[in-house]
Amino acid sequence: MSLFARSGSLMSLLATALLALAPHASAATPGLVQGANGWYEDIRFFTPDTAEVPTRVGVDTGAAWGEMAFTSVTAGTVRAWSSVFEAPGSAVEIAQLIPVQSLDAPWQGLGVDSNGLIDPDESVSLFFDADIDLVGLTIFVRGSTLPSISFMDDVANITLSTGLSGVYPGVQVIQTSPASGVTQLQLWFSQPYQTSSFTLTGSNAAYHLGAVQIAAVPEPGTVAMAVTGLMVVGWAAARRRKQPA
Repeated sequence: MSLFARSGSLMSLLATALLALAPHASAATPGLVQGANGWYEDIRFFTPDTAEVPTRVGVDTGAAWGEMAFTSVTAGTVRAWSSVFEAPGSAVEIAQLIPVQSLDAPWQGLGVDSNGLIDPDESVSLFFDADIDLVGLTIFVRGSTLPSISFMDDVANITLSTGLSGVYPGVQVIQTSPASGVTQLQLWFSQPYQTSSFTLTGSNAAYHLGAVQIAAVPEPGTVAMAVTGLMVVGWAAARRRKQPA
């Protein structure tokens, strides 16, 4: 067998091995996605799901104030709270409730109270085990009025609508319609927003929180496979150059 044939066989074996490992890497990092600006974890609270981006199903933790917990490979446990206020825009809180996760129909997600939506007099808060770099939010709206939402944490109180006003430099909003009567607003922060918790409140229209996207790094196995693939390609190219004309 010629050297070229042997190198071709070796490349085939390595490619087969890498393809066999790929599903394990995907399963070990649910929701890890490579976007235009790097890797992020897509923490979805809605259906439908895919093998690569699963729906995270919340668990009632039994906390006295009401709490739902979700798992994250990047941020550990994500805890969700919800509140009901005296009136839209009011600072007088009536009650803290366990958030409602609507999974019976697609394109919904986290909400509050019996209708499962985040109404103008309600809020949803997310708490992370450590500081995260927030890169995006997914909002679902049913109706013609698009929400203008207050985004709050310990540092800022920012209005999220078709853009950000206040202390944050900007956000890109991509508007699509994944189903009849449903508007999806995908908000991408121009720069990662570092926080350990945030609250969405004070909207002028009802909506669902469909997902949050936080900056992440690929797992070591994924990086190793990519490096191995590059090494194989480089090795094969070098061998070809050494073949006699």
